[in-house]
Amino acid sequence: MAATSADKIVINDEALDAQSRELRQMADSFGACTTIQAELDSTAFGVMNAFLVGPINALADKTGTLMSQAAQMTARMSEGTAAASKSFAKHEEEWAKRLSGYTLDAGL
Repeated sequence: MAATSADKIVINDEALDAQSRELRQMADSFGACTTIQAELDSTAFGVMNAFLVGPINALADKTGTLMSQAAQMTARMSEGTAAASKSFAKHEEEWAKRLSGYTLDAGL
């Protein structure tokens, strides 16, 4: 049984839309973590462990920066996925029209 070439073009818009939504949700979640701060007092871990305060404050600062970068990256990925979905839909329709006159062997 032969199928037309147009029948072989499959782009799952729902999957791309879901991926774009999930990336946007991740970006929002990461964005909520960008305000991570720690300004621990030098005695926060006791006098014998005072050396821990500086590195932990620095770690919290770096974590906030990392979350900000992750939020930006996932937001861009979401936008890119949404744009790809729109572009694929446009090209799918165009190529389905162009290929509608051709048939493919069922064995391919």
